[in-house]
Amino acid sequence: MSLHAFFDAHCNDLDVIRDFPFADANAYAQFLAQTRHYVVHTTRLLGATACRVGVEREPLHVRLMQHAAEEKSHHRLAEHDLKKLGRSIDEFPELPITKALYQSQYFRVEHVLATSIFGYIIALEGLAVTYGDWIHEQVCAAHGEPAATFVRLHAHEDVDHMAKTLDAVSQLPQEEQVAIEENYLFTTSLYRVFSSGVHLATLSGLMAARSINSVLCGGLLESQAFEEYTARYRREYAVFYQFLLGFYEIHRDSASYFWSAQKLMPASAGAVGSREAFVRLVSGLAWAEPRFESVDAFMEATQDESAALEAATQIDRDWSKRSPEVASRAAEHIAVLNRERMALMGRPDGHWNGRAASSDGLRWRA
Repeated sequence: MSLHAFFDAHCNDLDVIRDFPFADANAYAQFLAQTRHYVVHTTRLLGATACRVGVEREPLHVRLMQHAAEEKSHHRLAEHDLKKLGRSIDEFPELPITKALYQSQYFRVEHVLATSIFGYIIALEGLAVTYGDWIHEQVCAAHGEPAATFVRLHAHEDVDHMAKTLDAVSQLPQEEQVAIEENYLFTTSLYRVFSSGVHLATLSGLMAARSINSVLCGGLLESQAFEEYTARYRREYAVFYQFLLGFYEIHRDSASYFWSAQKLMPASAGAVGSREAFVRLVSGLAWAEPRFESVDAFMEATQDESAALEAATQIDRDWSKRSPEVASRAAEHIAVLNRERMALMGRPDGHWNGRAASSDGLRWRA
């Protein structure tokens, strides 16, 4: 399969971006900040790759340097858009998943294969090509054109960048193209986790603020407010945890990761399987939580999500050969997760004593 055909087959791998709440100012600000944190490394990664391309491949070296020039200072646009929202980059430290996204690429360039970086580039530029116009519309409708300069530039320019990149790498030896494809799949998989991580970070801040406001205005006792926060965040975290279970179930061939995780588990955690050990470690699991005592216990507690996920993953274990039926099952699973999130974001539910967000979103109300 050519790289052009490979991208065509995988251009919708990041559909998860459509679930991101771009209309929410806090969520969009976090998205801009984390995007800025990894985009600032783009020119550096391209330069590191260019200096490892031998003189016998001068056209590829020149293309890398040209691409670096095209990407120069793009992170400043994200900073500009943050200012238009009344925010500053200093408010948003890098999340661990953001660091993992770009730090892994430095390792690949230096220790694996320098040209594999093109898998990372194609994944991120493909995001702009496939979803850029849609994201731009969402952002402009909610926050105005002045706060959308970063998205607008990449939605319009990356179409040309993508074509040039695919043309350049299509001339590389087959083993290098395989490494590029593998890095593309790695990057898109990690980006799906990145999107959920940004969502969790934003949501936790929002719910903490509502809880504090509710106490300060006398609407709730401090213990009630933070019980509300804890219950809601754990519910959302459970959805993310479920995603991780499915993510690593799909990539079952990574047995060595699971074995390593099992070796890292402390004795106090008891006897656990290698896959469960890996999920616990990457999710920062609080082992004392009854719902999370084991994978089986969690599956039993979340039967709707588990059924949808199982249906999606059982159809085709090779995620690179997804069928329309798999896509349909995945859509069903996303609908389940969305129902969980809608309950979280304010709809009355007995689990939280019927409380919901106030009309202005600043506190909890009965």
